[in-house]
Amino acid sequence: MKNFTNFSLKLFLFLSFLVFLYAIYRAEIHYLGHDRSIVYAKYFKYIIVSIFFSLFFFLSIRLESQKKVYIVISVYSLLISLYIAELTLLYKFNYLPQKKNHIFFEEKNRNLEIKYIKKIINLVKKETYPFIGFDSGFFKDNQEIYPLGNLSDTNIHLCHETGQDVFYKSDRYGFRNTDNVWEKDEVDYLLIGDSFVHGFCVQESDTLSGLIKTKTNQNIINLGIGGYGPLSEYATFLEFAVEKKPKKVLWFFFEGNDLTKNLRYEKEINILMNYLNKNEIQNLKNYRDFLNNSMKKKIIENLSLKEIEIKKPINKNEKQPTVLIIENLLQNTKFLRLWALRTLIRNSFSRDGVDPLFEKILEKTNKIVKKWNGELYFIYLPEKKRYSNKFNFYVSGENFRNKKDVQKIVKNLNIKFIDTDKKVFSKFENPLELFDIHYNEKGYSLIVDEILKVN
Repeated sequence: MKNFTNFSLKLFLFLSFLVFLYAIYRAEIHYLGHDRSIVYAKYFKYIIVSIFFSLFFFLSIRLESQKKVYIVISVYSLLISLYIAELTLLYKFNYLPQKKNHIFFEEKNRNLEIKYIKKIINLVKKETYPFIGFDSGFFKDNQEIYPLGNLSDTNIHLCHETGQDVFYKSDRYGFRNTDNVWEKDEVDYLLIGDSFVHGFCVQESDTLSGLIKTKTNQNIINLGIGGYGPLSEYATFLEFAVEKKPKKVLWFFFEGNDLTKNLRYEKEINILMNYLNKNEIQNLKNYRDFLNNSMKKKIIENLSLKEIEIKKPINKNEKQPTVLIIENLLQNTKFLRLWALRTLIRNSFSRDGVDPLFEKILEKTNKIVKKWNGELYFIYLPEKKRYSNKFNFYVSGENFRNKKDVQKIVKNLNIKFIDTDKKVFSKFENPLELFDIHYNEKGYSLIVDEILKVN
């Protein structure tokens, strides 16, 4: 019994140290480049708890036998209880990922990528350019110009997500509109958002703006650009929307990354922050030719580098990078890490708050729109994981992606809130039938129907 007790305490010490290493890895490597204050707000508690238990079990080894027995029995009882609860959640929601053959998928993806790059190179030769997002500015006379929108007055290859190529001709400012919309004296609807508003990956008639146009026969401007978050959207609003004074501004919010990846990155860009803090615009309309030439040059450079990269053969004997091995391991150890139980506790008792910048962006947008007696509508767009992972849908519910907090902010600002999760997707027995990678034609159409009910 004595040997078993000592072995158990050493095992607990080792596991506590593993938790410490896990927390450090996630904070310093997995989330490298993210806002450190936000990252450590999430993982600091794991670091402290793991250090505490490491010290506790280390000191416990030196205690008298009877006390060590009590500690071991207590810890095993607690662990058994926790894993019974986790097993129950696993059985109920089956949250574990499906295993994939790494080499098979890498070869398949490489072959598809080679085919895609060759196709894009041929398109560029014919003056049709792929849509890519730009995350840095271009310098003109020692002044940095940060692009909003994309290539203007250009044939764009947008995407190929569903096996069908989607092309469009961009307008004078690089958005997915017919150019003559900018000549209209009145704009009835102006749409702001990311790739969903941009129209990934459907033809023009099935985009949100195209559907509203068809169903209302009114003037629509679409300022959606793939990859944008709230700060880029606000900057785009100031640059291109204000002078048109649209009657209705539809702000589309995607729960998947607007408050996480996108806003966290955007607030590190000084030019974007100047829009919010100084109301300082760049007058991008004056730099159309410069930006077009700079972006086309950048695209061609990227394609050349990509062409060189994909020509390198896959070495099947080459070891996977350590970081990739760790990531795959973590994905397949959710059960051991009590993922569901921790998520349930976090959603029940404590959640990451919404960045205050988000509320400031919406508040300022709403005030500006009200100055010309316009109306601002906030459309909440759910992500696929909300429905593909049953745990997110049934357990996290309104707490998933801080939905409840976002809704509270919007309503406190007296902005009309259109909840497409509740009003559209959750009404389906299988909401996934409205998705491809983005939404499909049916999904976009039902969203527009819900918007027009409110309008």
